[in-house]
Amino acid sequence: MLNFLRKLRKNEMNQNRGTYIKYAIGEIFLVVVGILIALRISNWNEQNKERRFEAEILNEINESLTGDSKVLINLLENNLIADQHADKIFTLSDPELTSDSLAFWLGRVVKFERFRPLTSAYEVLKSKGLGVISNEELRLLLTTYYDDNIGGVIESLEDIETAFKRDWVPIIKRDFVDFKFGEIMVPASPTDFINGRENITNLKLFRENRIGLNLPLNKAIDINAAIQKLIAQEIDL
Repeated sequence: MLNFLRKLRKNEMNQNRGTYIKYAIGEIFLVVVGILIALRISNWNEQNKERRFEAEILNEINESLTGDSKVLINLLENNLIADQHADKIFTLSDPELTSDSLAFWLGRVVKFERFRPLTSAYEVLKSKGLGVISNEELRLLLTTYYDDNIGGVIESLEDIETAFKRDWVPIIKRDFVDFKFGEIMVPASPTDFINGRENITNLKLFRENRIGLNLPLNKAIDINAAIQKLIAQEIDL
């Protein structure tokens, strides 16, 4: 009788053990599935946050580029006008008879401009990581524009400003009776100014400096426009 009871108890324990193992496996499976689902949701939320950030930062960059573009185009237009006026000065036949025009033309040529690109949105993007931008072409153009082309524009503008301060300020103080920056430069003697070898040499060098600005300006304008086009495609502007 005792042997029978022992066997019965043993069989019951074996059956319960199988039930417990199945239950434990089921619990482990549910936990694993729950963890995988939680990770999937977390990744999905993170990707959504990155896409929202990408759209927001691209919109801000686009606004900055619009502001830059207006300034860059204006700089190029001013440069082309200055080049045209320089041609007129070099072909003057009687500077005394056209002294008013000479003063106006000189005022448009012998000057400098400054440019401060709007980079705050791009700096925020860099701090977050450029990998946030999913479009590889757009990412490359952004780095080219902000880290290369804009630097070339600023460097050329600084060269022109340096030449103005170094070469022209002494001449203006010495040989001019009136001066309004970017508007007029009235020489005491138009004929002496035009016939002065130093003046014409400085004017030609200054003009070449301005012409040298055209290349980086055109590149920056083109890349700016290309970036804005890609941004419009990415965020449906």
